[in-house]
Amino acid sequence: MCSSTSLDESNNALANSQQFCVQQPNLRVVSVSAPASATSGQSVDVVVSIQNSGGSAAPTFECRLLLSSDSSPSPDDVLLDTFSVQGLAAGSSTSRTLPVQFASDLVGTYHFVVEVDTGQSVAEEDESDNSGASVQIRISAPTLDLLAEHIESATSAEPGQTLEIRWGVENLGQDELGFQVDIWLSADRSLDEGDTLLITTSVTSLAGGAQTDQTSMVHLTDNMTGSWWLLLHVDSAGQHAEDDEVNNLLAASRSLRIDTDAPEPVGNGLPGCDDPNSDGESGSDAAGTRSSATNLGLDPVAVTIDGCLLGSDTDDWYSFVLSVNNQTTIALTVEGAEFSIDLHNGTTMLEHASTDILTPVVTVSVLNQDADNSSLLFHIHVSRATNEAGGAYRLRLATVNGSEDTDLLPPPAPELTPLEEWTSADELLLEWPQVVDEGSHYEVRWAGGLWSPVSNNSTSLNISVLADGRHSLEVRALDNAGNVGPASAIWVRIDRSPPTVIVSQLDAQHSGPPVLHVGVVVDDGEGSGIGSIEWSFDNHTWIDFPPSGAIIWSDWDDLDLYVRVTDGTGSNTTAHLDIVPPSPPVSDDGPSDSRPDESVSGTSIGEVTMWVLIVLLLAGVAAAGIFLAFRGRGYDDDDEHDEGEAPAPPPPVAVAPTVVHAVQLQHVADHTWLPSGGAYDQSTGETVYVAPDGSRWWQQPDGSFLLEATEAKP
Repeated sequence: MCSSTSLDESNNALANSQQFCVQQPNLRVVSVSAPASATSGQSVDVVVSIQNSGGSAAPTFECRLLLSSDSSPSPDDVLLDTFSVQGLAAGSSTSRTLPVQFASDLVGTYHFVVEVDTGQSVAEEDESDNSGASVQIRISAPTLDLLAEHIESATSAEPGQTLEIRWGVENLGQDELGFQVDIWLSADRSLDEGDTLLITTSVTSLAGGAQTDQTSMVHLTDNMTGSWWLLLHVDSAGQHAEDDEVNNLLAASRSLRIDTDAPEPVGNGLPGCDDPNSDGESGSDAAGTRSSATNLGLDPVAVTIDGCLLGSDTDDWYSFVLSVNNQTTIALTVEGAEFSIDLHNGTTMLEHASTDILTPVVTVSVLNQDADNSSLLFHIHVSRATNEAGGAYRLRLATVNGSEDTDLLPPPAPELTPLEEWTSADELLLEWPQVVDEGSHYEVRWAGGLWSPVSNNSTSLNISVLADGRHSLEVRALDNAGNVGPASAIWVRIDRSPPTVIVSQLDAQHSGPPVLHVGVVVDDGEGSGIGSIEWSFDNHTWIDFPPSGAIIWSDWDDLDLYVRVTDGTGSNTTAHLDIVPPSPPVSDDGPSDSRPDESVSGTSIGEVTMWVLIVLLLAGVAAAGIFLAFRGRGYDDDDEHDEGEAPAPPPPVAVAPTVVHAVQLQHVADHTWLPSGGAYDQSTGETVYVAPDGSRWWQQPDGSFLLEATEAKP
């Protein structure tokens, strides 16, 4: 190291006699490219090329994209987007592709105009070439285009239920159109051969630019159990050749579960689409472009936004400013739909996440570690593809110091085991598995009521004050960060009241056969339903009540009928009926009872009996003749034996025995002559007695029974 002391400090500087020039950057718009034509509601790409033609590098600068009625920027132009260029070396170029979606009502002739260095951060040689414009683009309304805008229903239903489905269609074109609409039940959100058509309806006329919201009622059959998606298919008959056919099919944003054990939790649905034209508490729809993003302020500590993307609304933009060393976490919650969230700073996309059926909640976050200790502007982009189902979403923002952790993920829904049985108890013990989320506790409520805290994964509930019927019980989990998870629900089935029963005598038939027709009206209210109906003549011996209400009543001296009705919980009610006996039938030959030893009119049993006796008599005569013949021969043999020596015994004579066939009765006077042990059959509308051997006896108008011809044997 050495040092020196100058004796003359005045000659330490010397000026150069030659001049030199420091060159400045020069930013200019080289080109703005876009299609020459488009339709309202369509999305197009604008390609911008920017060059630094100056002699030195340009630092970071801001740019903006405008929609203008001419080729020059002006205060009346519409700001479409902004972007940053992170420096540009001398003589180099850069390009950007900017997607732009036109509003559905935008029609006319326009130019895309790009301005560079809008913040005047670059000192340039020439400021006159800092803007450029595209060629003219003509935006026209679609000639023919129908949009399936929305379809929704309850998220759970039961087989046999009538389901209300709400749906909407928008006519994006200019012409008035009529068209057919189909609503399908699909397992996979796409229309294919395995889907079930629920209803076909028609919109007779929908004016250009108008939309219609309608409600359809459909009946769910017993074979529709499972998890499904509702599909809305517009112009399903293909009546119109549209500019865009893709937007004619739309799946519901939430699945539909058809099951007897799955009630819909109340309040689980996001409210963002209750008013589709309002996002958050602003009372207006969030901006569809980045340049007009809805600003959420500086360091949003705890902000919740319930938004909606339906129909032609596919993008919502928000912005916020984050202080240095602070961190903001954003959670996006969507019900069953595929949405995306992007986090931007300038032209850089910092984070991206997507929701789907299995992942309804995603998070993104950003930490401001700016080297200049400056606050930074960030943009949030929530979007869905035009061919994806729309629906409601929720944004939650939390800002903390960068050294702290943020938890915006809610715990999962508790897994409840369905209660299959009806109960008449006053207390209910409900248990469920612990959810996997550290620090979770629970809340329970009856559907629509107030939530009550539960510290453990079980609870004992007093249900003595609940009326008969099904009641939806809901359980949800909460974590220590205050995140509330989705609720699960089960049916609690209560039935404490026995069924009511009314028994009445409709008519009665004294004989042929003796039938008592009884009408039974039962009601179990909102309870478990009717399990069985039985009848008895002595209130001790019970027999299943016939569906036809026709009881074979064997003794008209016994005039007591008991009917017992039992519900699903085993509770029963017994009703008594005093029978009014019918009058005995009167024949053409005078009064007659049913005793078998008396004659009846028509082809009577007496005639049959007479023929039986005649046959038996003839058989007896034949047998007597044979006996006398043998007897005569025997006497001759004895005489010869007395007069001489005993002769040799005669050879045996083979005599065929006489067989007398029993005559099968083919017509009897009344039921008392029928073979016992059979049953009556009224399935044909007539009374038929089926004997144990399978023979069928048809009842005649006079109360007699005739054997079916195919059963008669010679």
